Amino acid sequence: MVEACEGMKTEEEGWKKKSNWQFLHELLLCYLALNPKSTHKFIIGAFADLLVSLMSSLGGAADLL
Repeated sequence: MVEACEGMKTEEEGWKKKSNWQFLHELLLCYLALNPKSTHKFIIGAFADLLVSLMSSLGGAADLL
């Protein structure tokens, strides 16, 4: 999952932040669709950790919005 997000960073730097959110949302939906419901809490937790990490590395939530 982290690799997919890192790959996103190496794409065009001109992407709008909204499309970054759309990418993460689509990625989350794919993980949820491909895995059994019993694992969804772990997937959501991993995405929450990822978002916290991204926000701290970018200097805060305002940079992601």
